[in-house]
Amino acid sequence: MSDISHAAEFLPGSTLLQLLTTLISDASVESILRSRAIMICGRLLSSEGLSCLDES
Repeated sequence: MSDISHAAEFLPGSTLLQLLTTLISDASVESILRSRAIMICGRLLSSEGLSCLDES
């Protein structure tokens, strides 16, 4: 799901961001999953990611 164009096929950008935000804020989630979610959010919120989200 970290590849933006691939992830956009499955979920609208806002839904994906909501799921990732939930993972990041849940203290019971393993730290490796939380760090991956943070990295994916960073990619989605980059300038490339925002243009991809606007198109979906």
